[in-house]
Amino acid sequence: MTFLADFLNSPEKLYSFIGAATAVSLPLLCNFFKDLYFDRQKRHTEKNYIVVQIIYLLDNFVFTCGELAWDTGYDPFYPAPEIEDYQAQVNDPVFDLSSVKGEQKYLEPIMLYRLQGINVGIAKAKESLRDLANSPNFGPDDIDHYFTQRRREYAAIGLQAAEIVSELRNKYKIPQRDDWDPRNTIINSIKQMNRARSLFEIGKKERKAKRIMQKHPQKST
Repeated sequence: MTFLADFLNSPEKLYSFIGAATAVSLPLLCNFFKDLYFDRQKRHTEKNYIVVQIIYLLDNFVFTCGELAWDTGYDPFYPAPEIEDYQAQVNDPVFDLSSVKGEQKYLEPIMLYRLQGINVGIAKAKESLRDLANSPNFGPDDIDHYFTQRRREYAAIGLQAAEIVSELRNKYKIPQRDDWDPRNTIINSIKQMNRARSLFEIGKKERKAKRIMQKHPQKST
């Protein structure tokens, strides 16, 4: 207690202590804030580097989904083969997030969750198509329906990926590649399938009405 009282009552000792403490702590504080600043800059640079890679990866994925969205099971430049000869012209798309170089921890958790959701969508699509093909009632007449379902499944996944690309471009101010947007290919495919389905439904109703008319012909007056 005597030492503390003597220390506090002696301005020279107190000022010497404050000066020594300042001399020691100031460089430490400067180094701390410097490391904090450079770490923040590194995180920012690393995040931008990762985002550019992801956009490139997603663009290619959406493009492949767009190509698959038009895959009817045969080469459209040639006449349609026999139904049993239908086979996929475009392989299933692959989204390999592990190919992105850099620390993915710099991305927001919700963005990582959505990116991983693309592979979940692919897995669900494959399961749905496998169940369709393995159905006991599945036959040659269902091949066309199988490829239409495949087109729709991957079109939906492609649009999901395209939405993520759009959000990343807007957030990080990364411009679109000229006028090229692979999403348009998918949208046009969906429109074509919807038109074909509408025409099929109209034709089915017309055939049904024709059968009814043949079964119950109108009596002449």
